[in-house]
Amino acid sequence: MKFSIRILIYVIIFFLTILFRQYLDRDGVFITSDGQVKLYQSIGFLENGFDNFECIHPSKDIDPEFKHHLFDYPFAFFEKFKKSKCVFQYPPLFSMFGAVIIKLFGLKSVMYISLIFFFLCILLFDKILNLLKVYPSAILIGTSLSFTLGIFPLSIFDYSEMSFFNLTVLLLIYLLVKILYESDRKKIRFGFFLIGFLTIFSFFVRSEVVLLASIIFLCMLVFFIRTTLIWKLFFFAFMGALIPILFFLIFNTWSVEFPLGMRTFTVLNDTTTESRTGLIYHLKIAKGFLIKDEEMNGLLIAFPIWLTSIILFIPSRFKNFPMVIKILLISGFSYILLASLTTPTKGGVQNFGLRYLEIGLLPLLLGMIYGFSEILKSKTKYEKIIFMTCIMILLQPSFKFIKDGLNTLKLNSGYYYKMMNYFAEVGDSYIIHDTINSQYLVGTSFLNQKHLYVGKNEEMQKFEEIFKTKKVKKFLIIQNETKPYISINIPDFLVPKYFTRLEFKPKYYKLKKDENYFNFKLSFYELLE
Repeated sequence: MKFSIRILIYVIIFFLTILFRQYLDRDGVFITSDGQVKLYQSIGFLENGFDNFECIHPSKDIDPEFKHHLFDYPFAFFEKFKKSKCVFQYPPLFSMFGAVIIKLFGLKSVMYISLIFFFLCILLFDKILNLLKVYPSAILIGTSLSFTLGIFPLSIFDYSEMSFFNLTVLLLIYLLVKILYESDRKKIRFGFFLIGFLTIFSFFVRSEVVLLASIIFLCMLVFFIRTTLIWKLFFFAFMGALIPILFFLIFNTWSVEFPLGMRTFTVLNDTTTESRTGLIYHLKIAKGFLIKDEEMNGLLIAFPIWLTSIILFIPSRFKNFPMVIKILLISGFSYILLASLTTPTKGGVQNFGLRYLEIGLLPLLLGMIYGFSEILKSKTKYEKIIFMTCIMILLQPSFKFIKDGLNTLKLNSGYYYKMMNYFAEVGDSYIIHDTINSQYLVGTSFLNQKHLYVGKNEEMQKFEEIFKTKKVKKFLIIQNETKPYISINIPDFLVPKYFTRLEFKPKYYKLKKDENYFNFKLSFYELLE
């Protein structure tokens, strides 16, 4: 099958993702959870300059010390970094890039960054399979199914660096494949130099690459232990790694005055680290990642076909695979198991918690597509039909997983815009949250409305006095009506802020109306005449 036909199919997939993103953004910009905080980072750079890392805080006029900032740990650190009283915890480079895109093309455009990198991932995945000399028809089927029924589509509709990170990992794999098929020593050395560079660069995007790269390097060490050349090549990889290491040490020192960056600072200052080191704790996390638990659906539910890779590890088959395929299979399968057991937190809820496993699935899928296509070469037409039928049956749960995930996004976008309409009733005035459990609802309203967390009645009385003095005509209090679910990810010291409740008795304002929506009570207040 010609490459032009494959490109056409991939463009159709890309076009469908754009259509779905446009549906999500039908009444504004749909964004929640981690993605919204990264967007606030971008807007902060856009408004305050790239040398100002302080959290945006529209209510700073009445809360200059950030004591009532809605976003608490781990989204933000209330430390003094470069004279900033609050810094969002995400590495700034992606948000800086997003700020440039917003400046050039507008706010909505930034939500398409992940889709573009997703499309580039598809093209590079195809390119790698072509390097591995997989049949063109197998390349098309394998690539299309991997990026439509794998776990990747559900992470691309967020404002996230995930797609870009996956692209850097695929570039690493591409270089690895090129090197192992290369005979020119100069090109091999330069290839290892680039691998070292990309590995460290990827680390400063997302830290999961450390585990995958370690497994790959260990595999290469085992397979090439008899040659002294491997140590020389590792030296070139080290030299390549030095460039981004030095750059990011300088950049992080300049930006947040912590050389290892905000992600490392987050880990080192995680007060829940001790409670996240027990074997039972990690087995619970692994169960969620691999199978299912009360919070999330695991990989066995999302993409059960990955387990068929075990067939390829049968010694009689495995020994006949090229070295690079052995490395891809081992590194991918090992990463999925080890990451599930060692990751200290979950990646999300329901069908949206598997992003930590994505980079392990990439090399595993490449190895699986090659391996199964090689097995089918010696099979009859009817055996191939039976095989493909089995594959399609195994992909049925994946179809349901993706469908349910996309339906969840559609449903949540409806809730989101209804909540934005409620917020809009108070214009650019203040919105009081008596629990941080409602922080995931604020979306783009945080950019032009003044959200505050106020958990004590005496604090609310103080703010009412301020509102009266400032002649604030109206404001909104949003309260949680049900007992919040506390995820295993929530540190103990933060739990009380999920249960605080106000009993506001106004002096200068009157209650205009109460609305109950999505387990929350919204109370609208107006200034007494």
